[in-house]
Amino acid sequence: LSASILVFLISFVLSDQSINHIFLWIICTIPLILTVFFLTFTAAVTNVIFRDIRFLLGFSLSLRDFFTPIFYFIDAVPVSFRNIVALNPFYWMLQPFQNIVLTANHTNLITSFFMSALVALSTGILAFFTWKKLKNS
Repeated sequence: LSASILVFLISFVLSDQSINHIFLWIICTIPLILTVFFLTFTAAVTNVIFRDIRFLLGFSLSLRDFFTPIFYFIDAVPVSFRNIVALNPFYWMLQPFQNIVLTANHTNLITSFFMSALVALSTGILAFFTWKKLKNS
């Protein structure tokens, strides 16, 4: 979240974005915060039962960093790898921010926001069912 605020402040100061972008940035941050919370909750609940999850989590987070286009668009990724990037939930979480900062295309912003909200809802459902299943273990 702090990195998100820092990138926003830098882009806001260095560009000619309007005050509306602040509102859009806050709205797009909500699914990101929810997704991170739900994934953290799922990892914490799973770690209680399976102690080695923390090692697997570290490895998967490293892979996630390589397969998340943060400062570039997915068009820069070779076509053969785009399906792998599209499976990354953080790609969908960061796409609204790319649309705010790098482009002014509000049609893509709406689509990417709903995709990020869908990822947040999916991770929330995953967290709920994981907790429900492991609650009595």
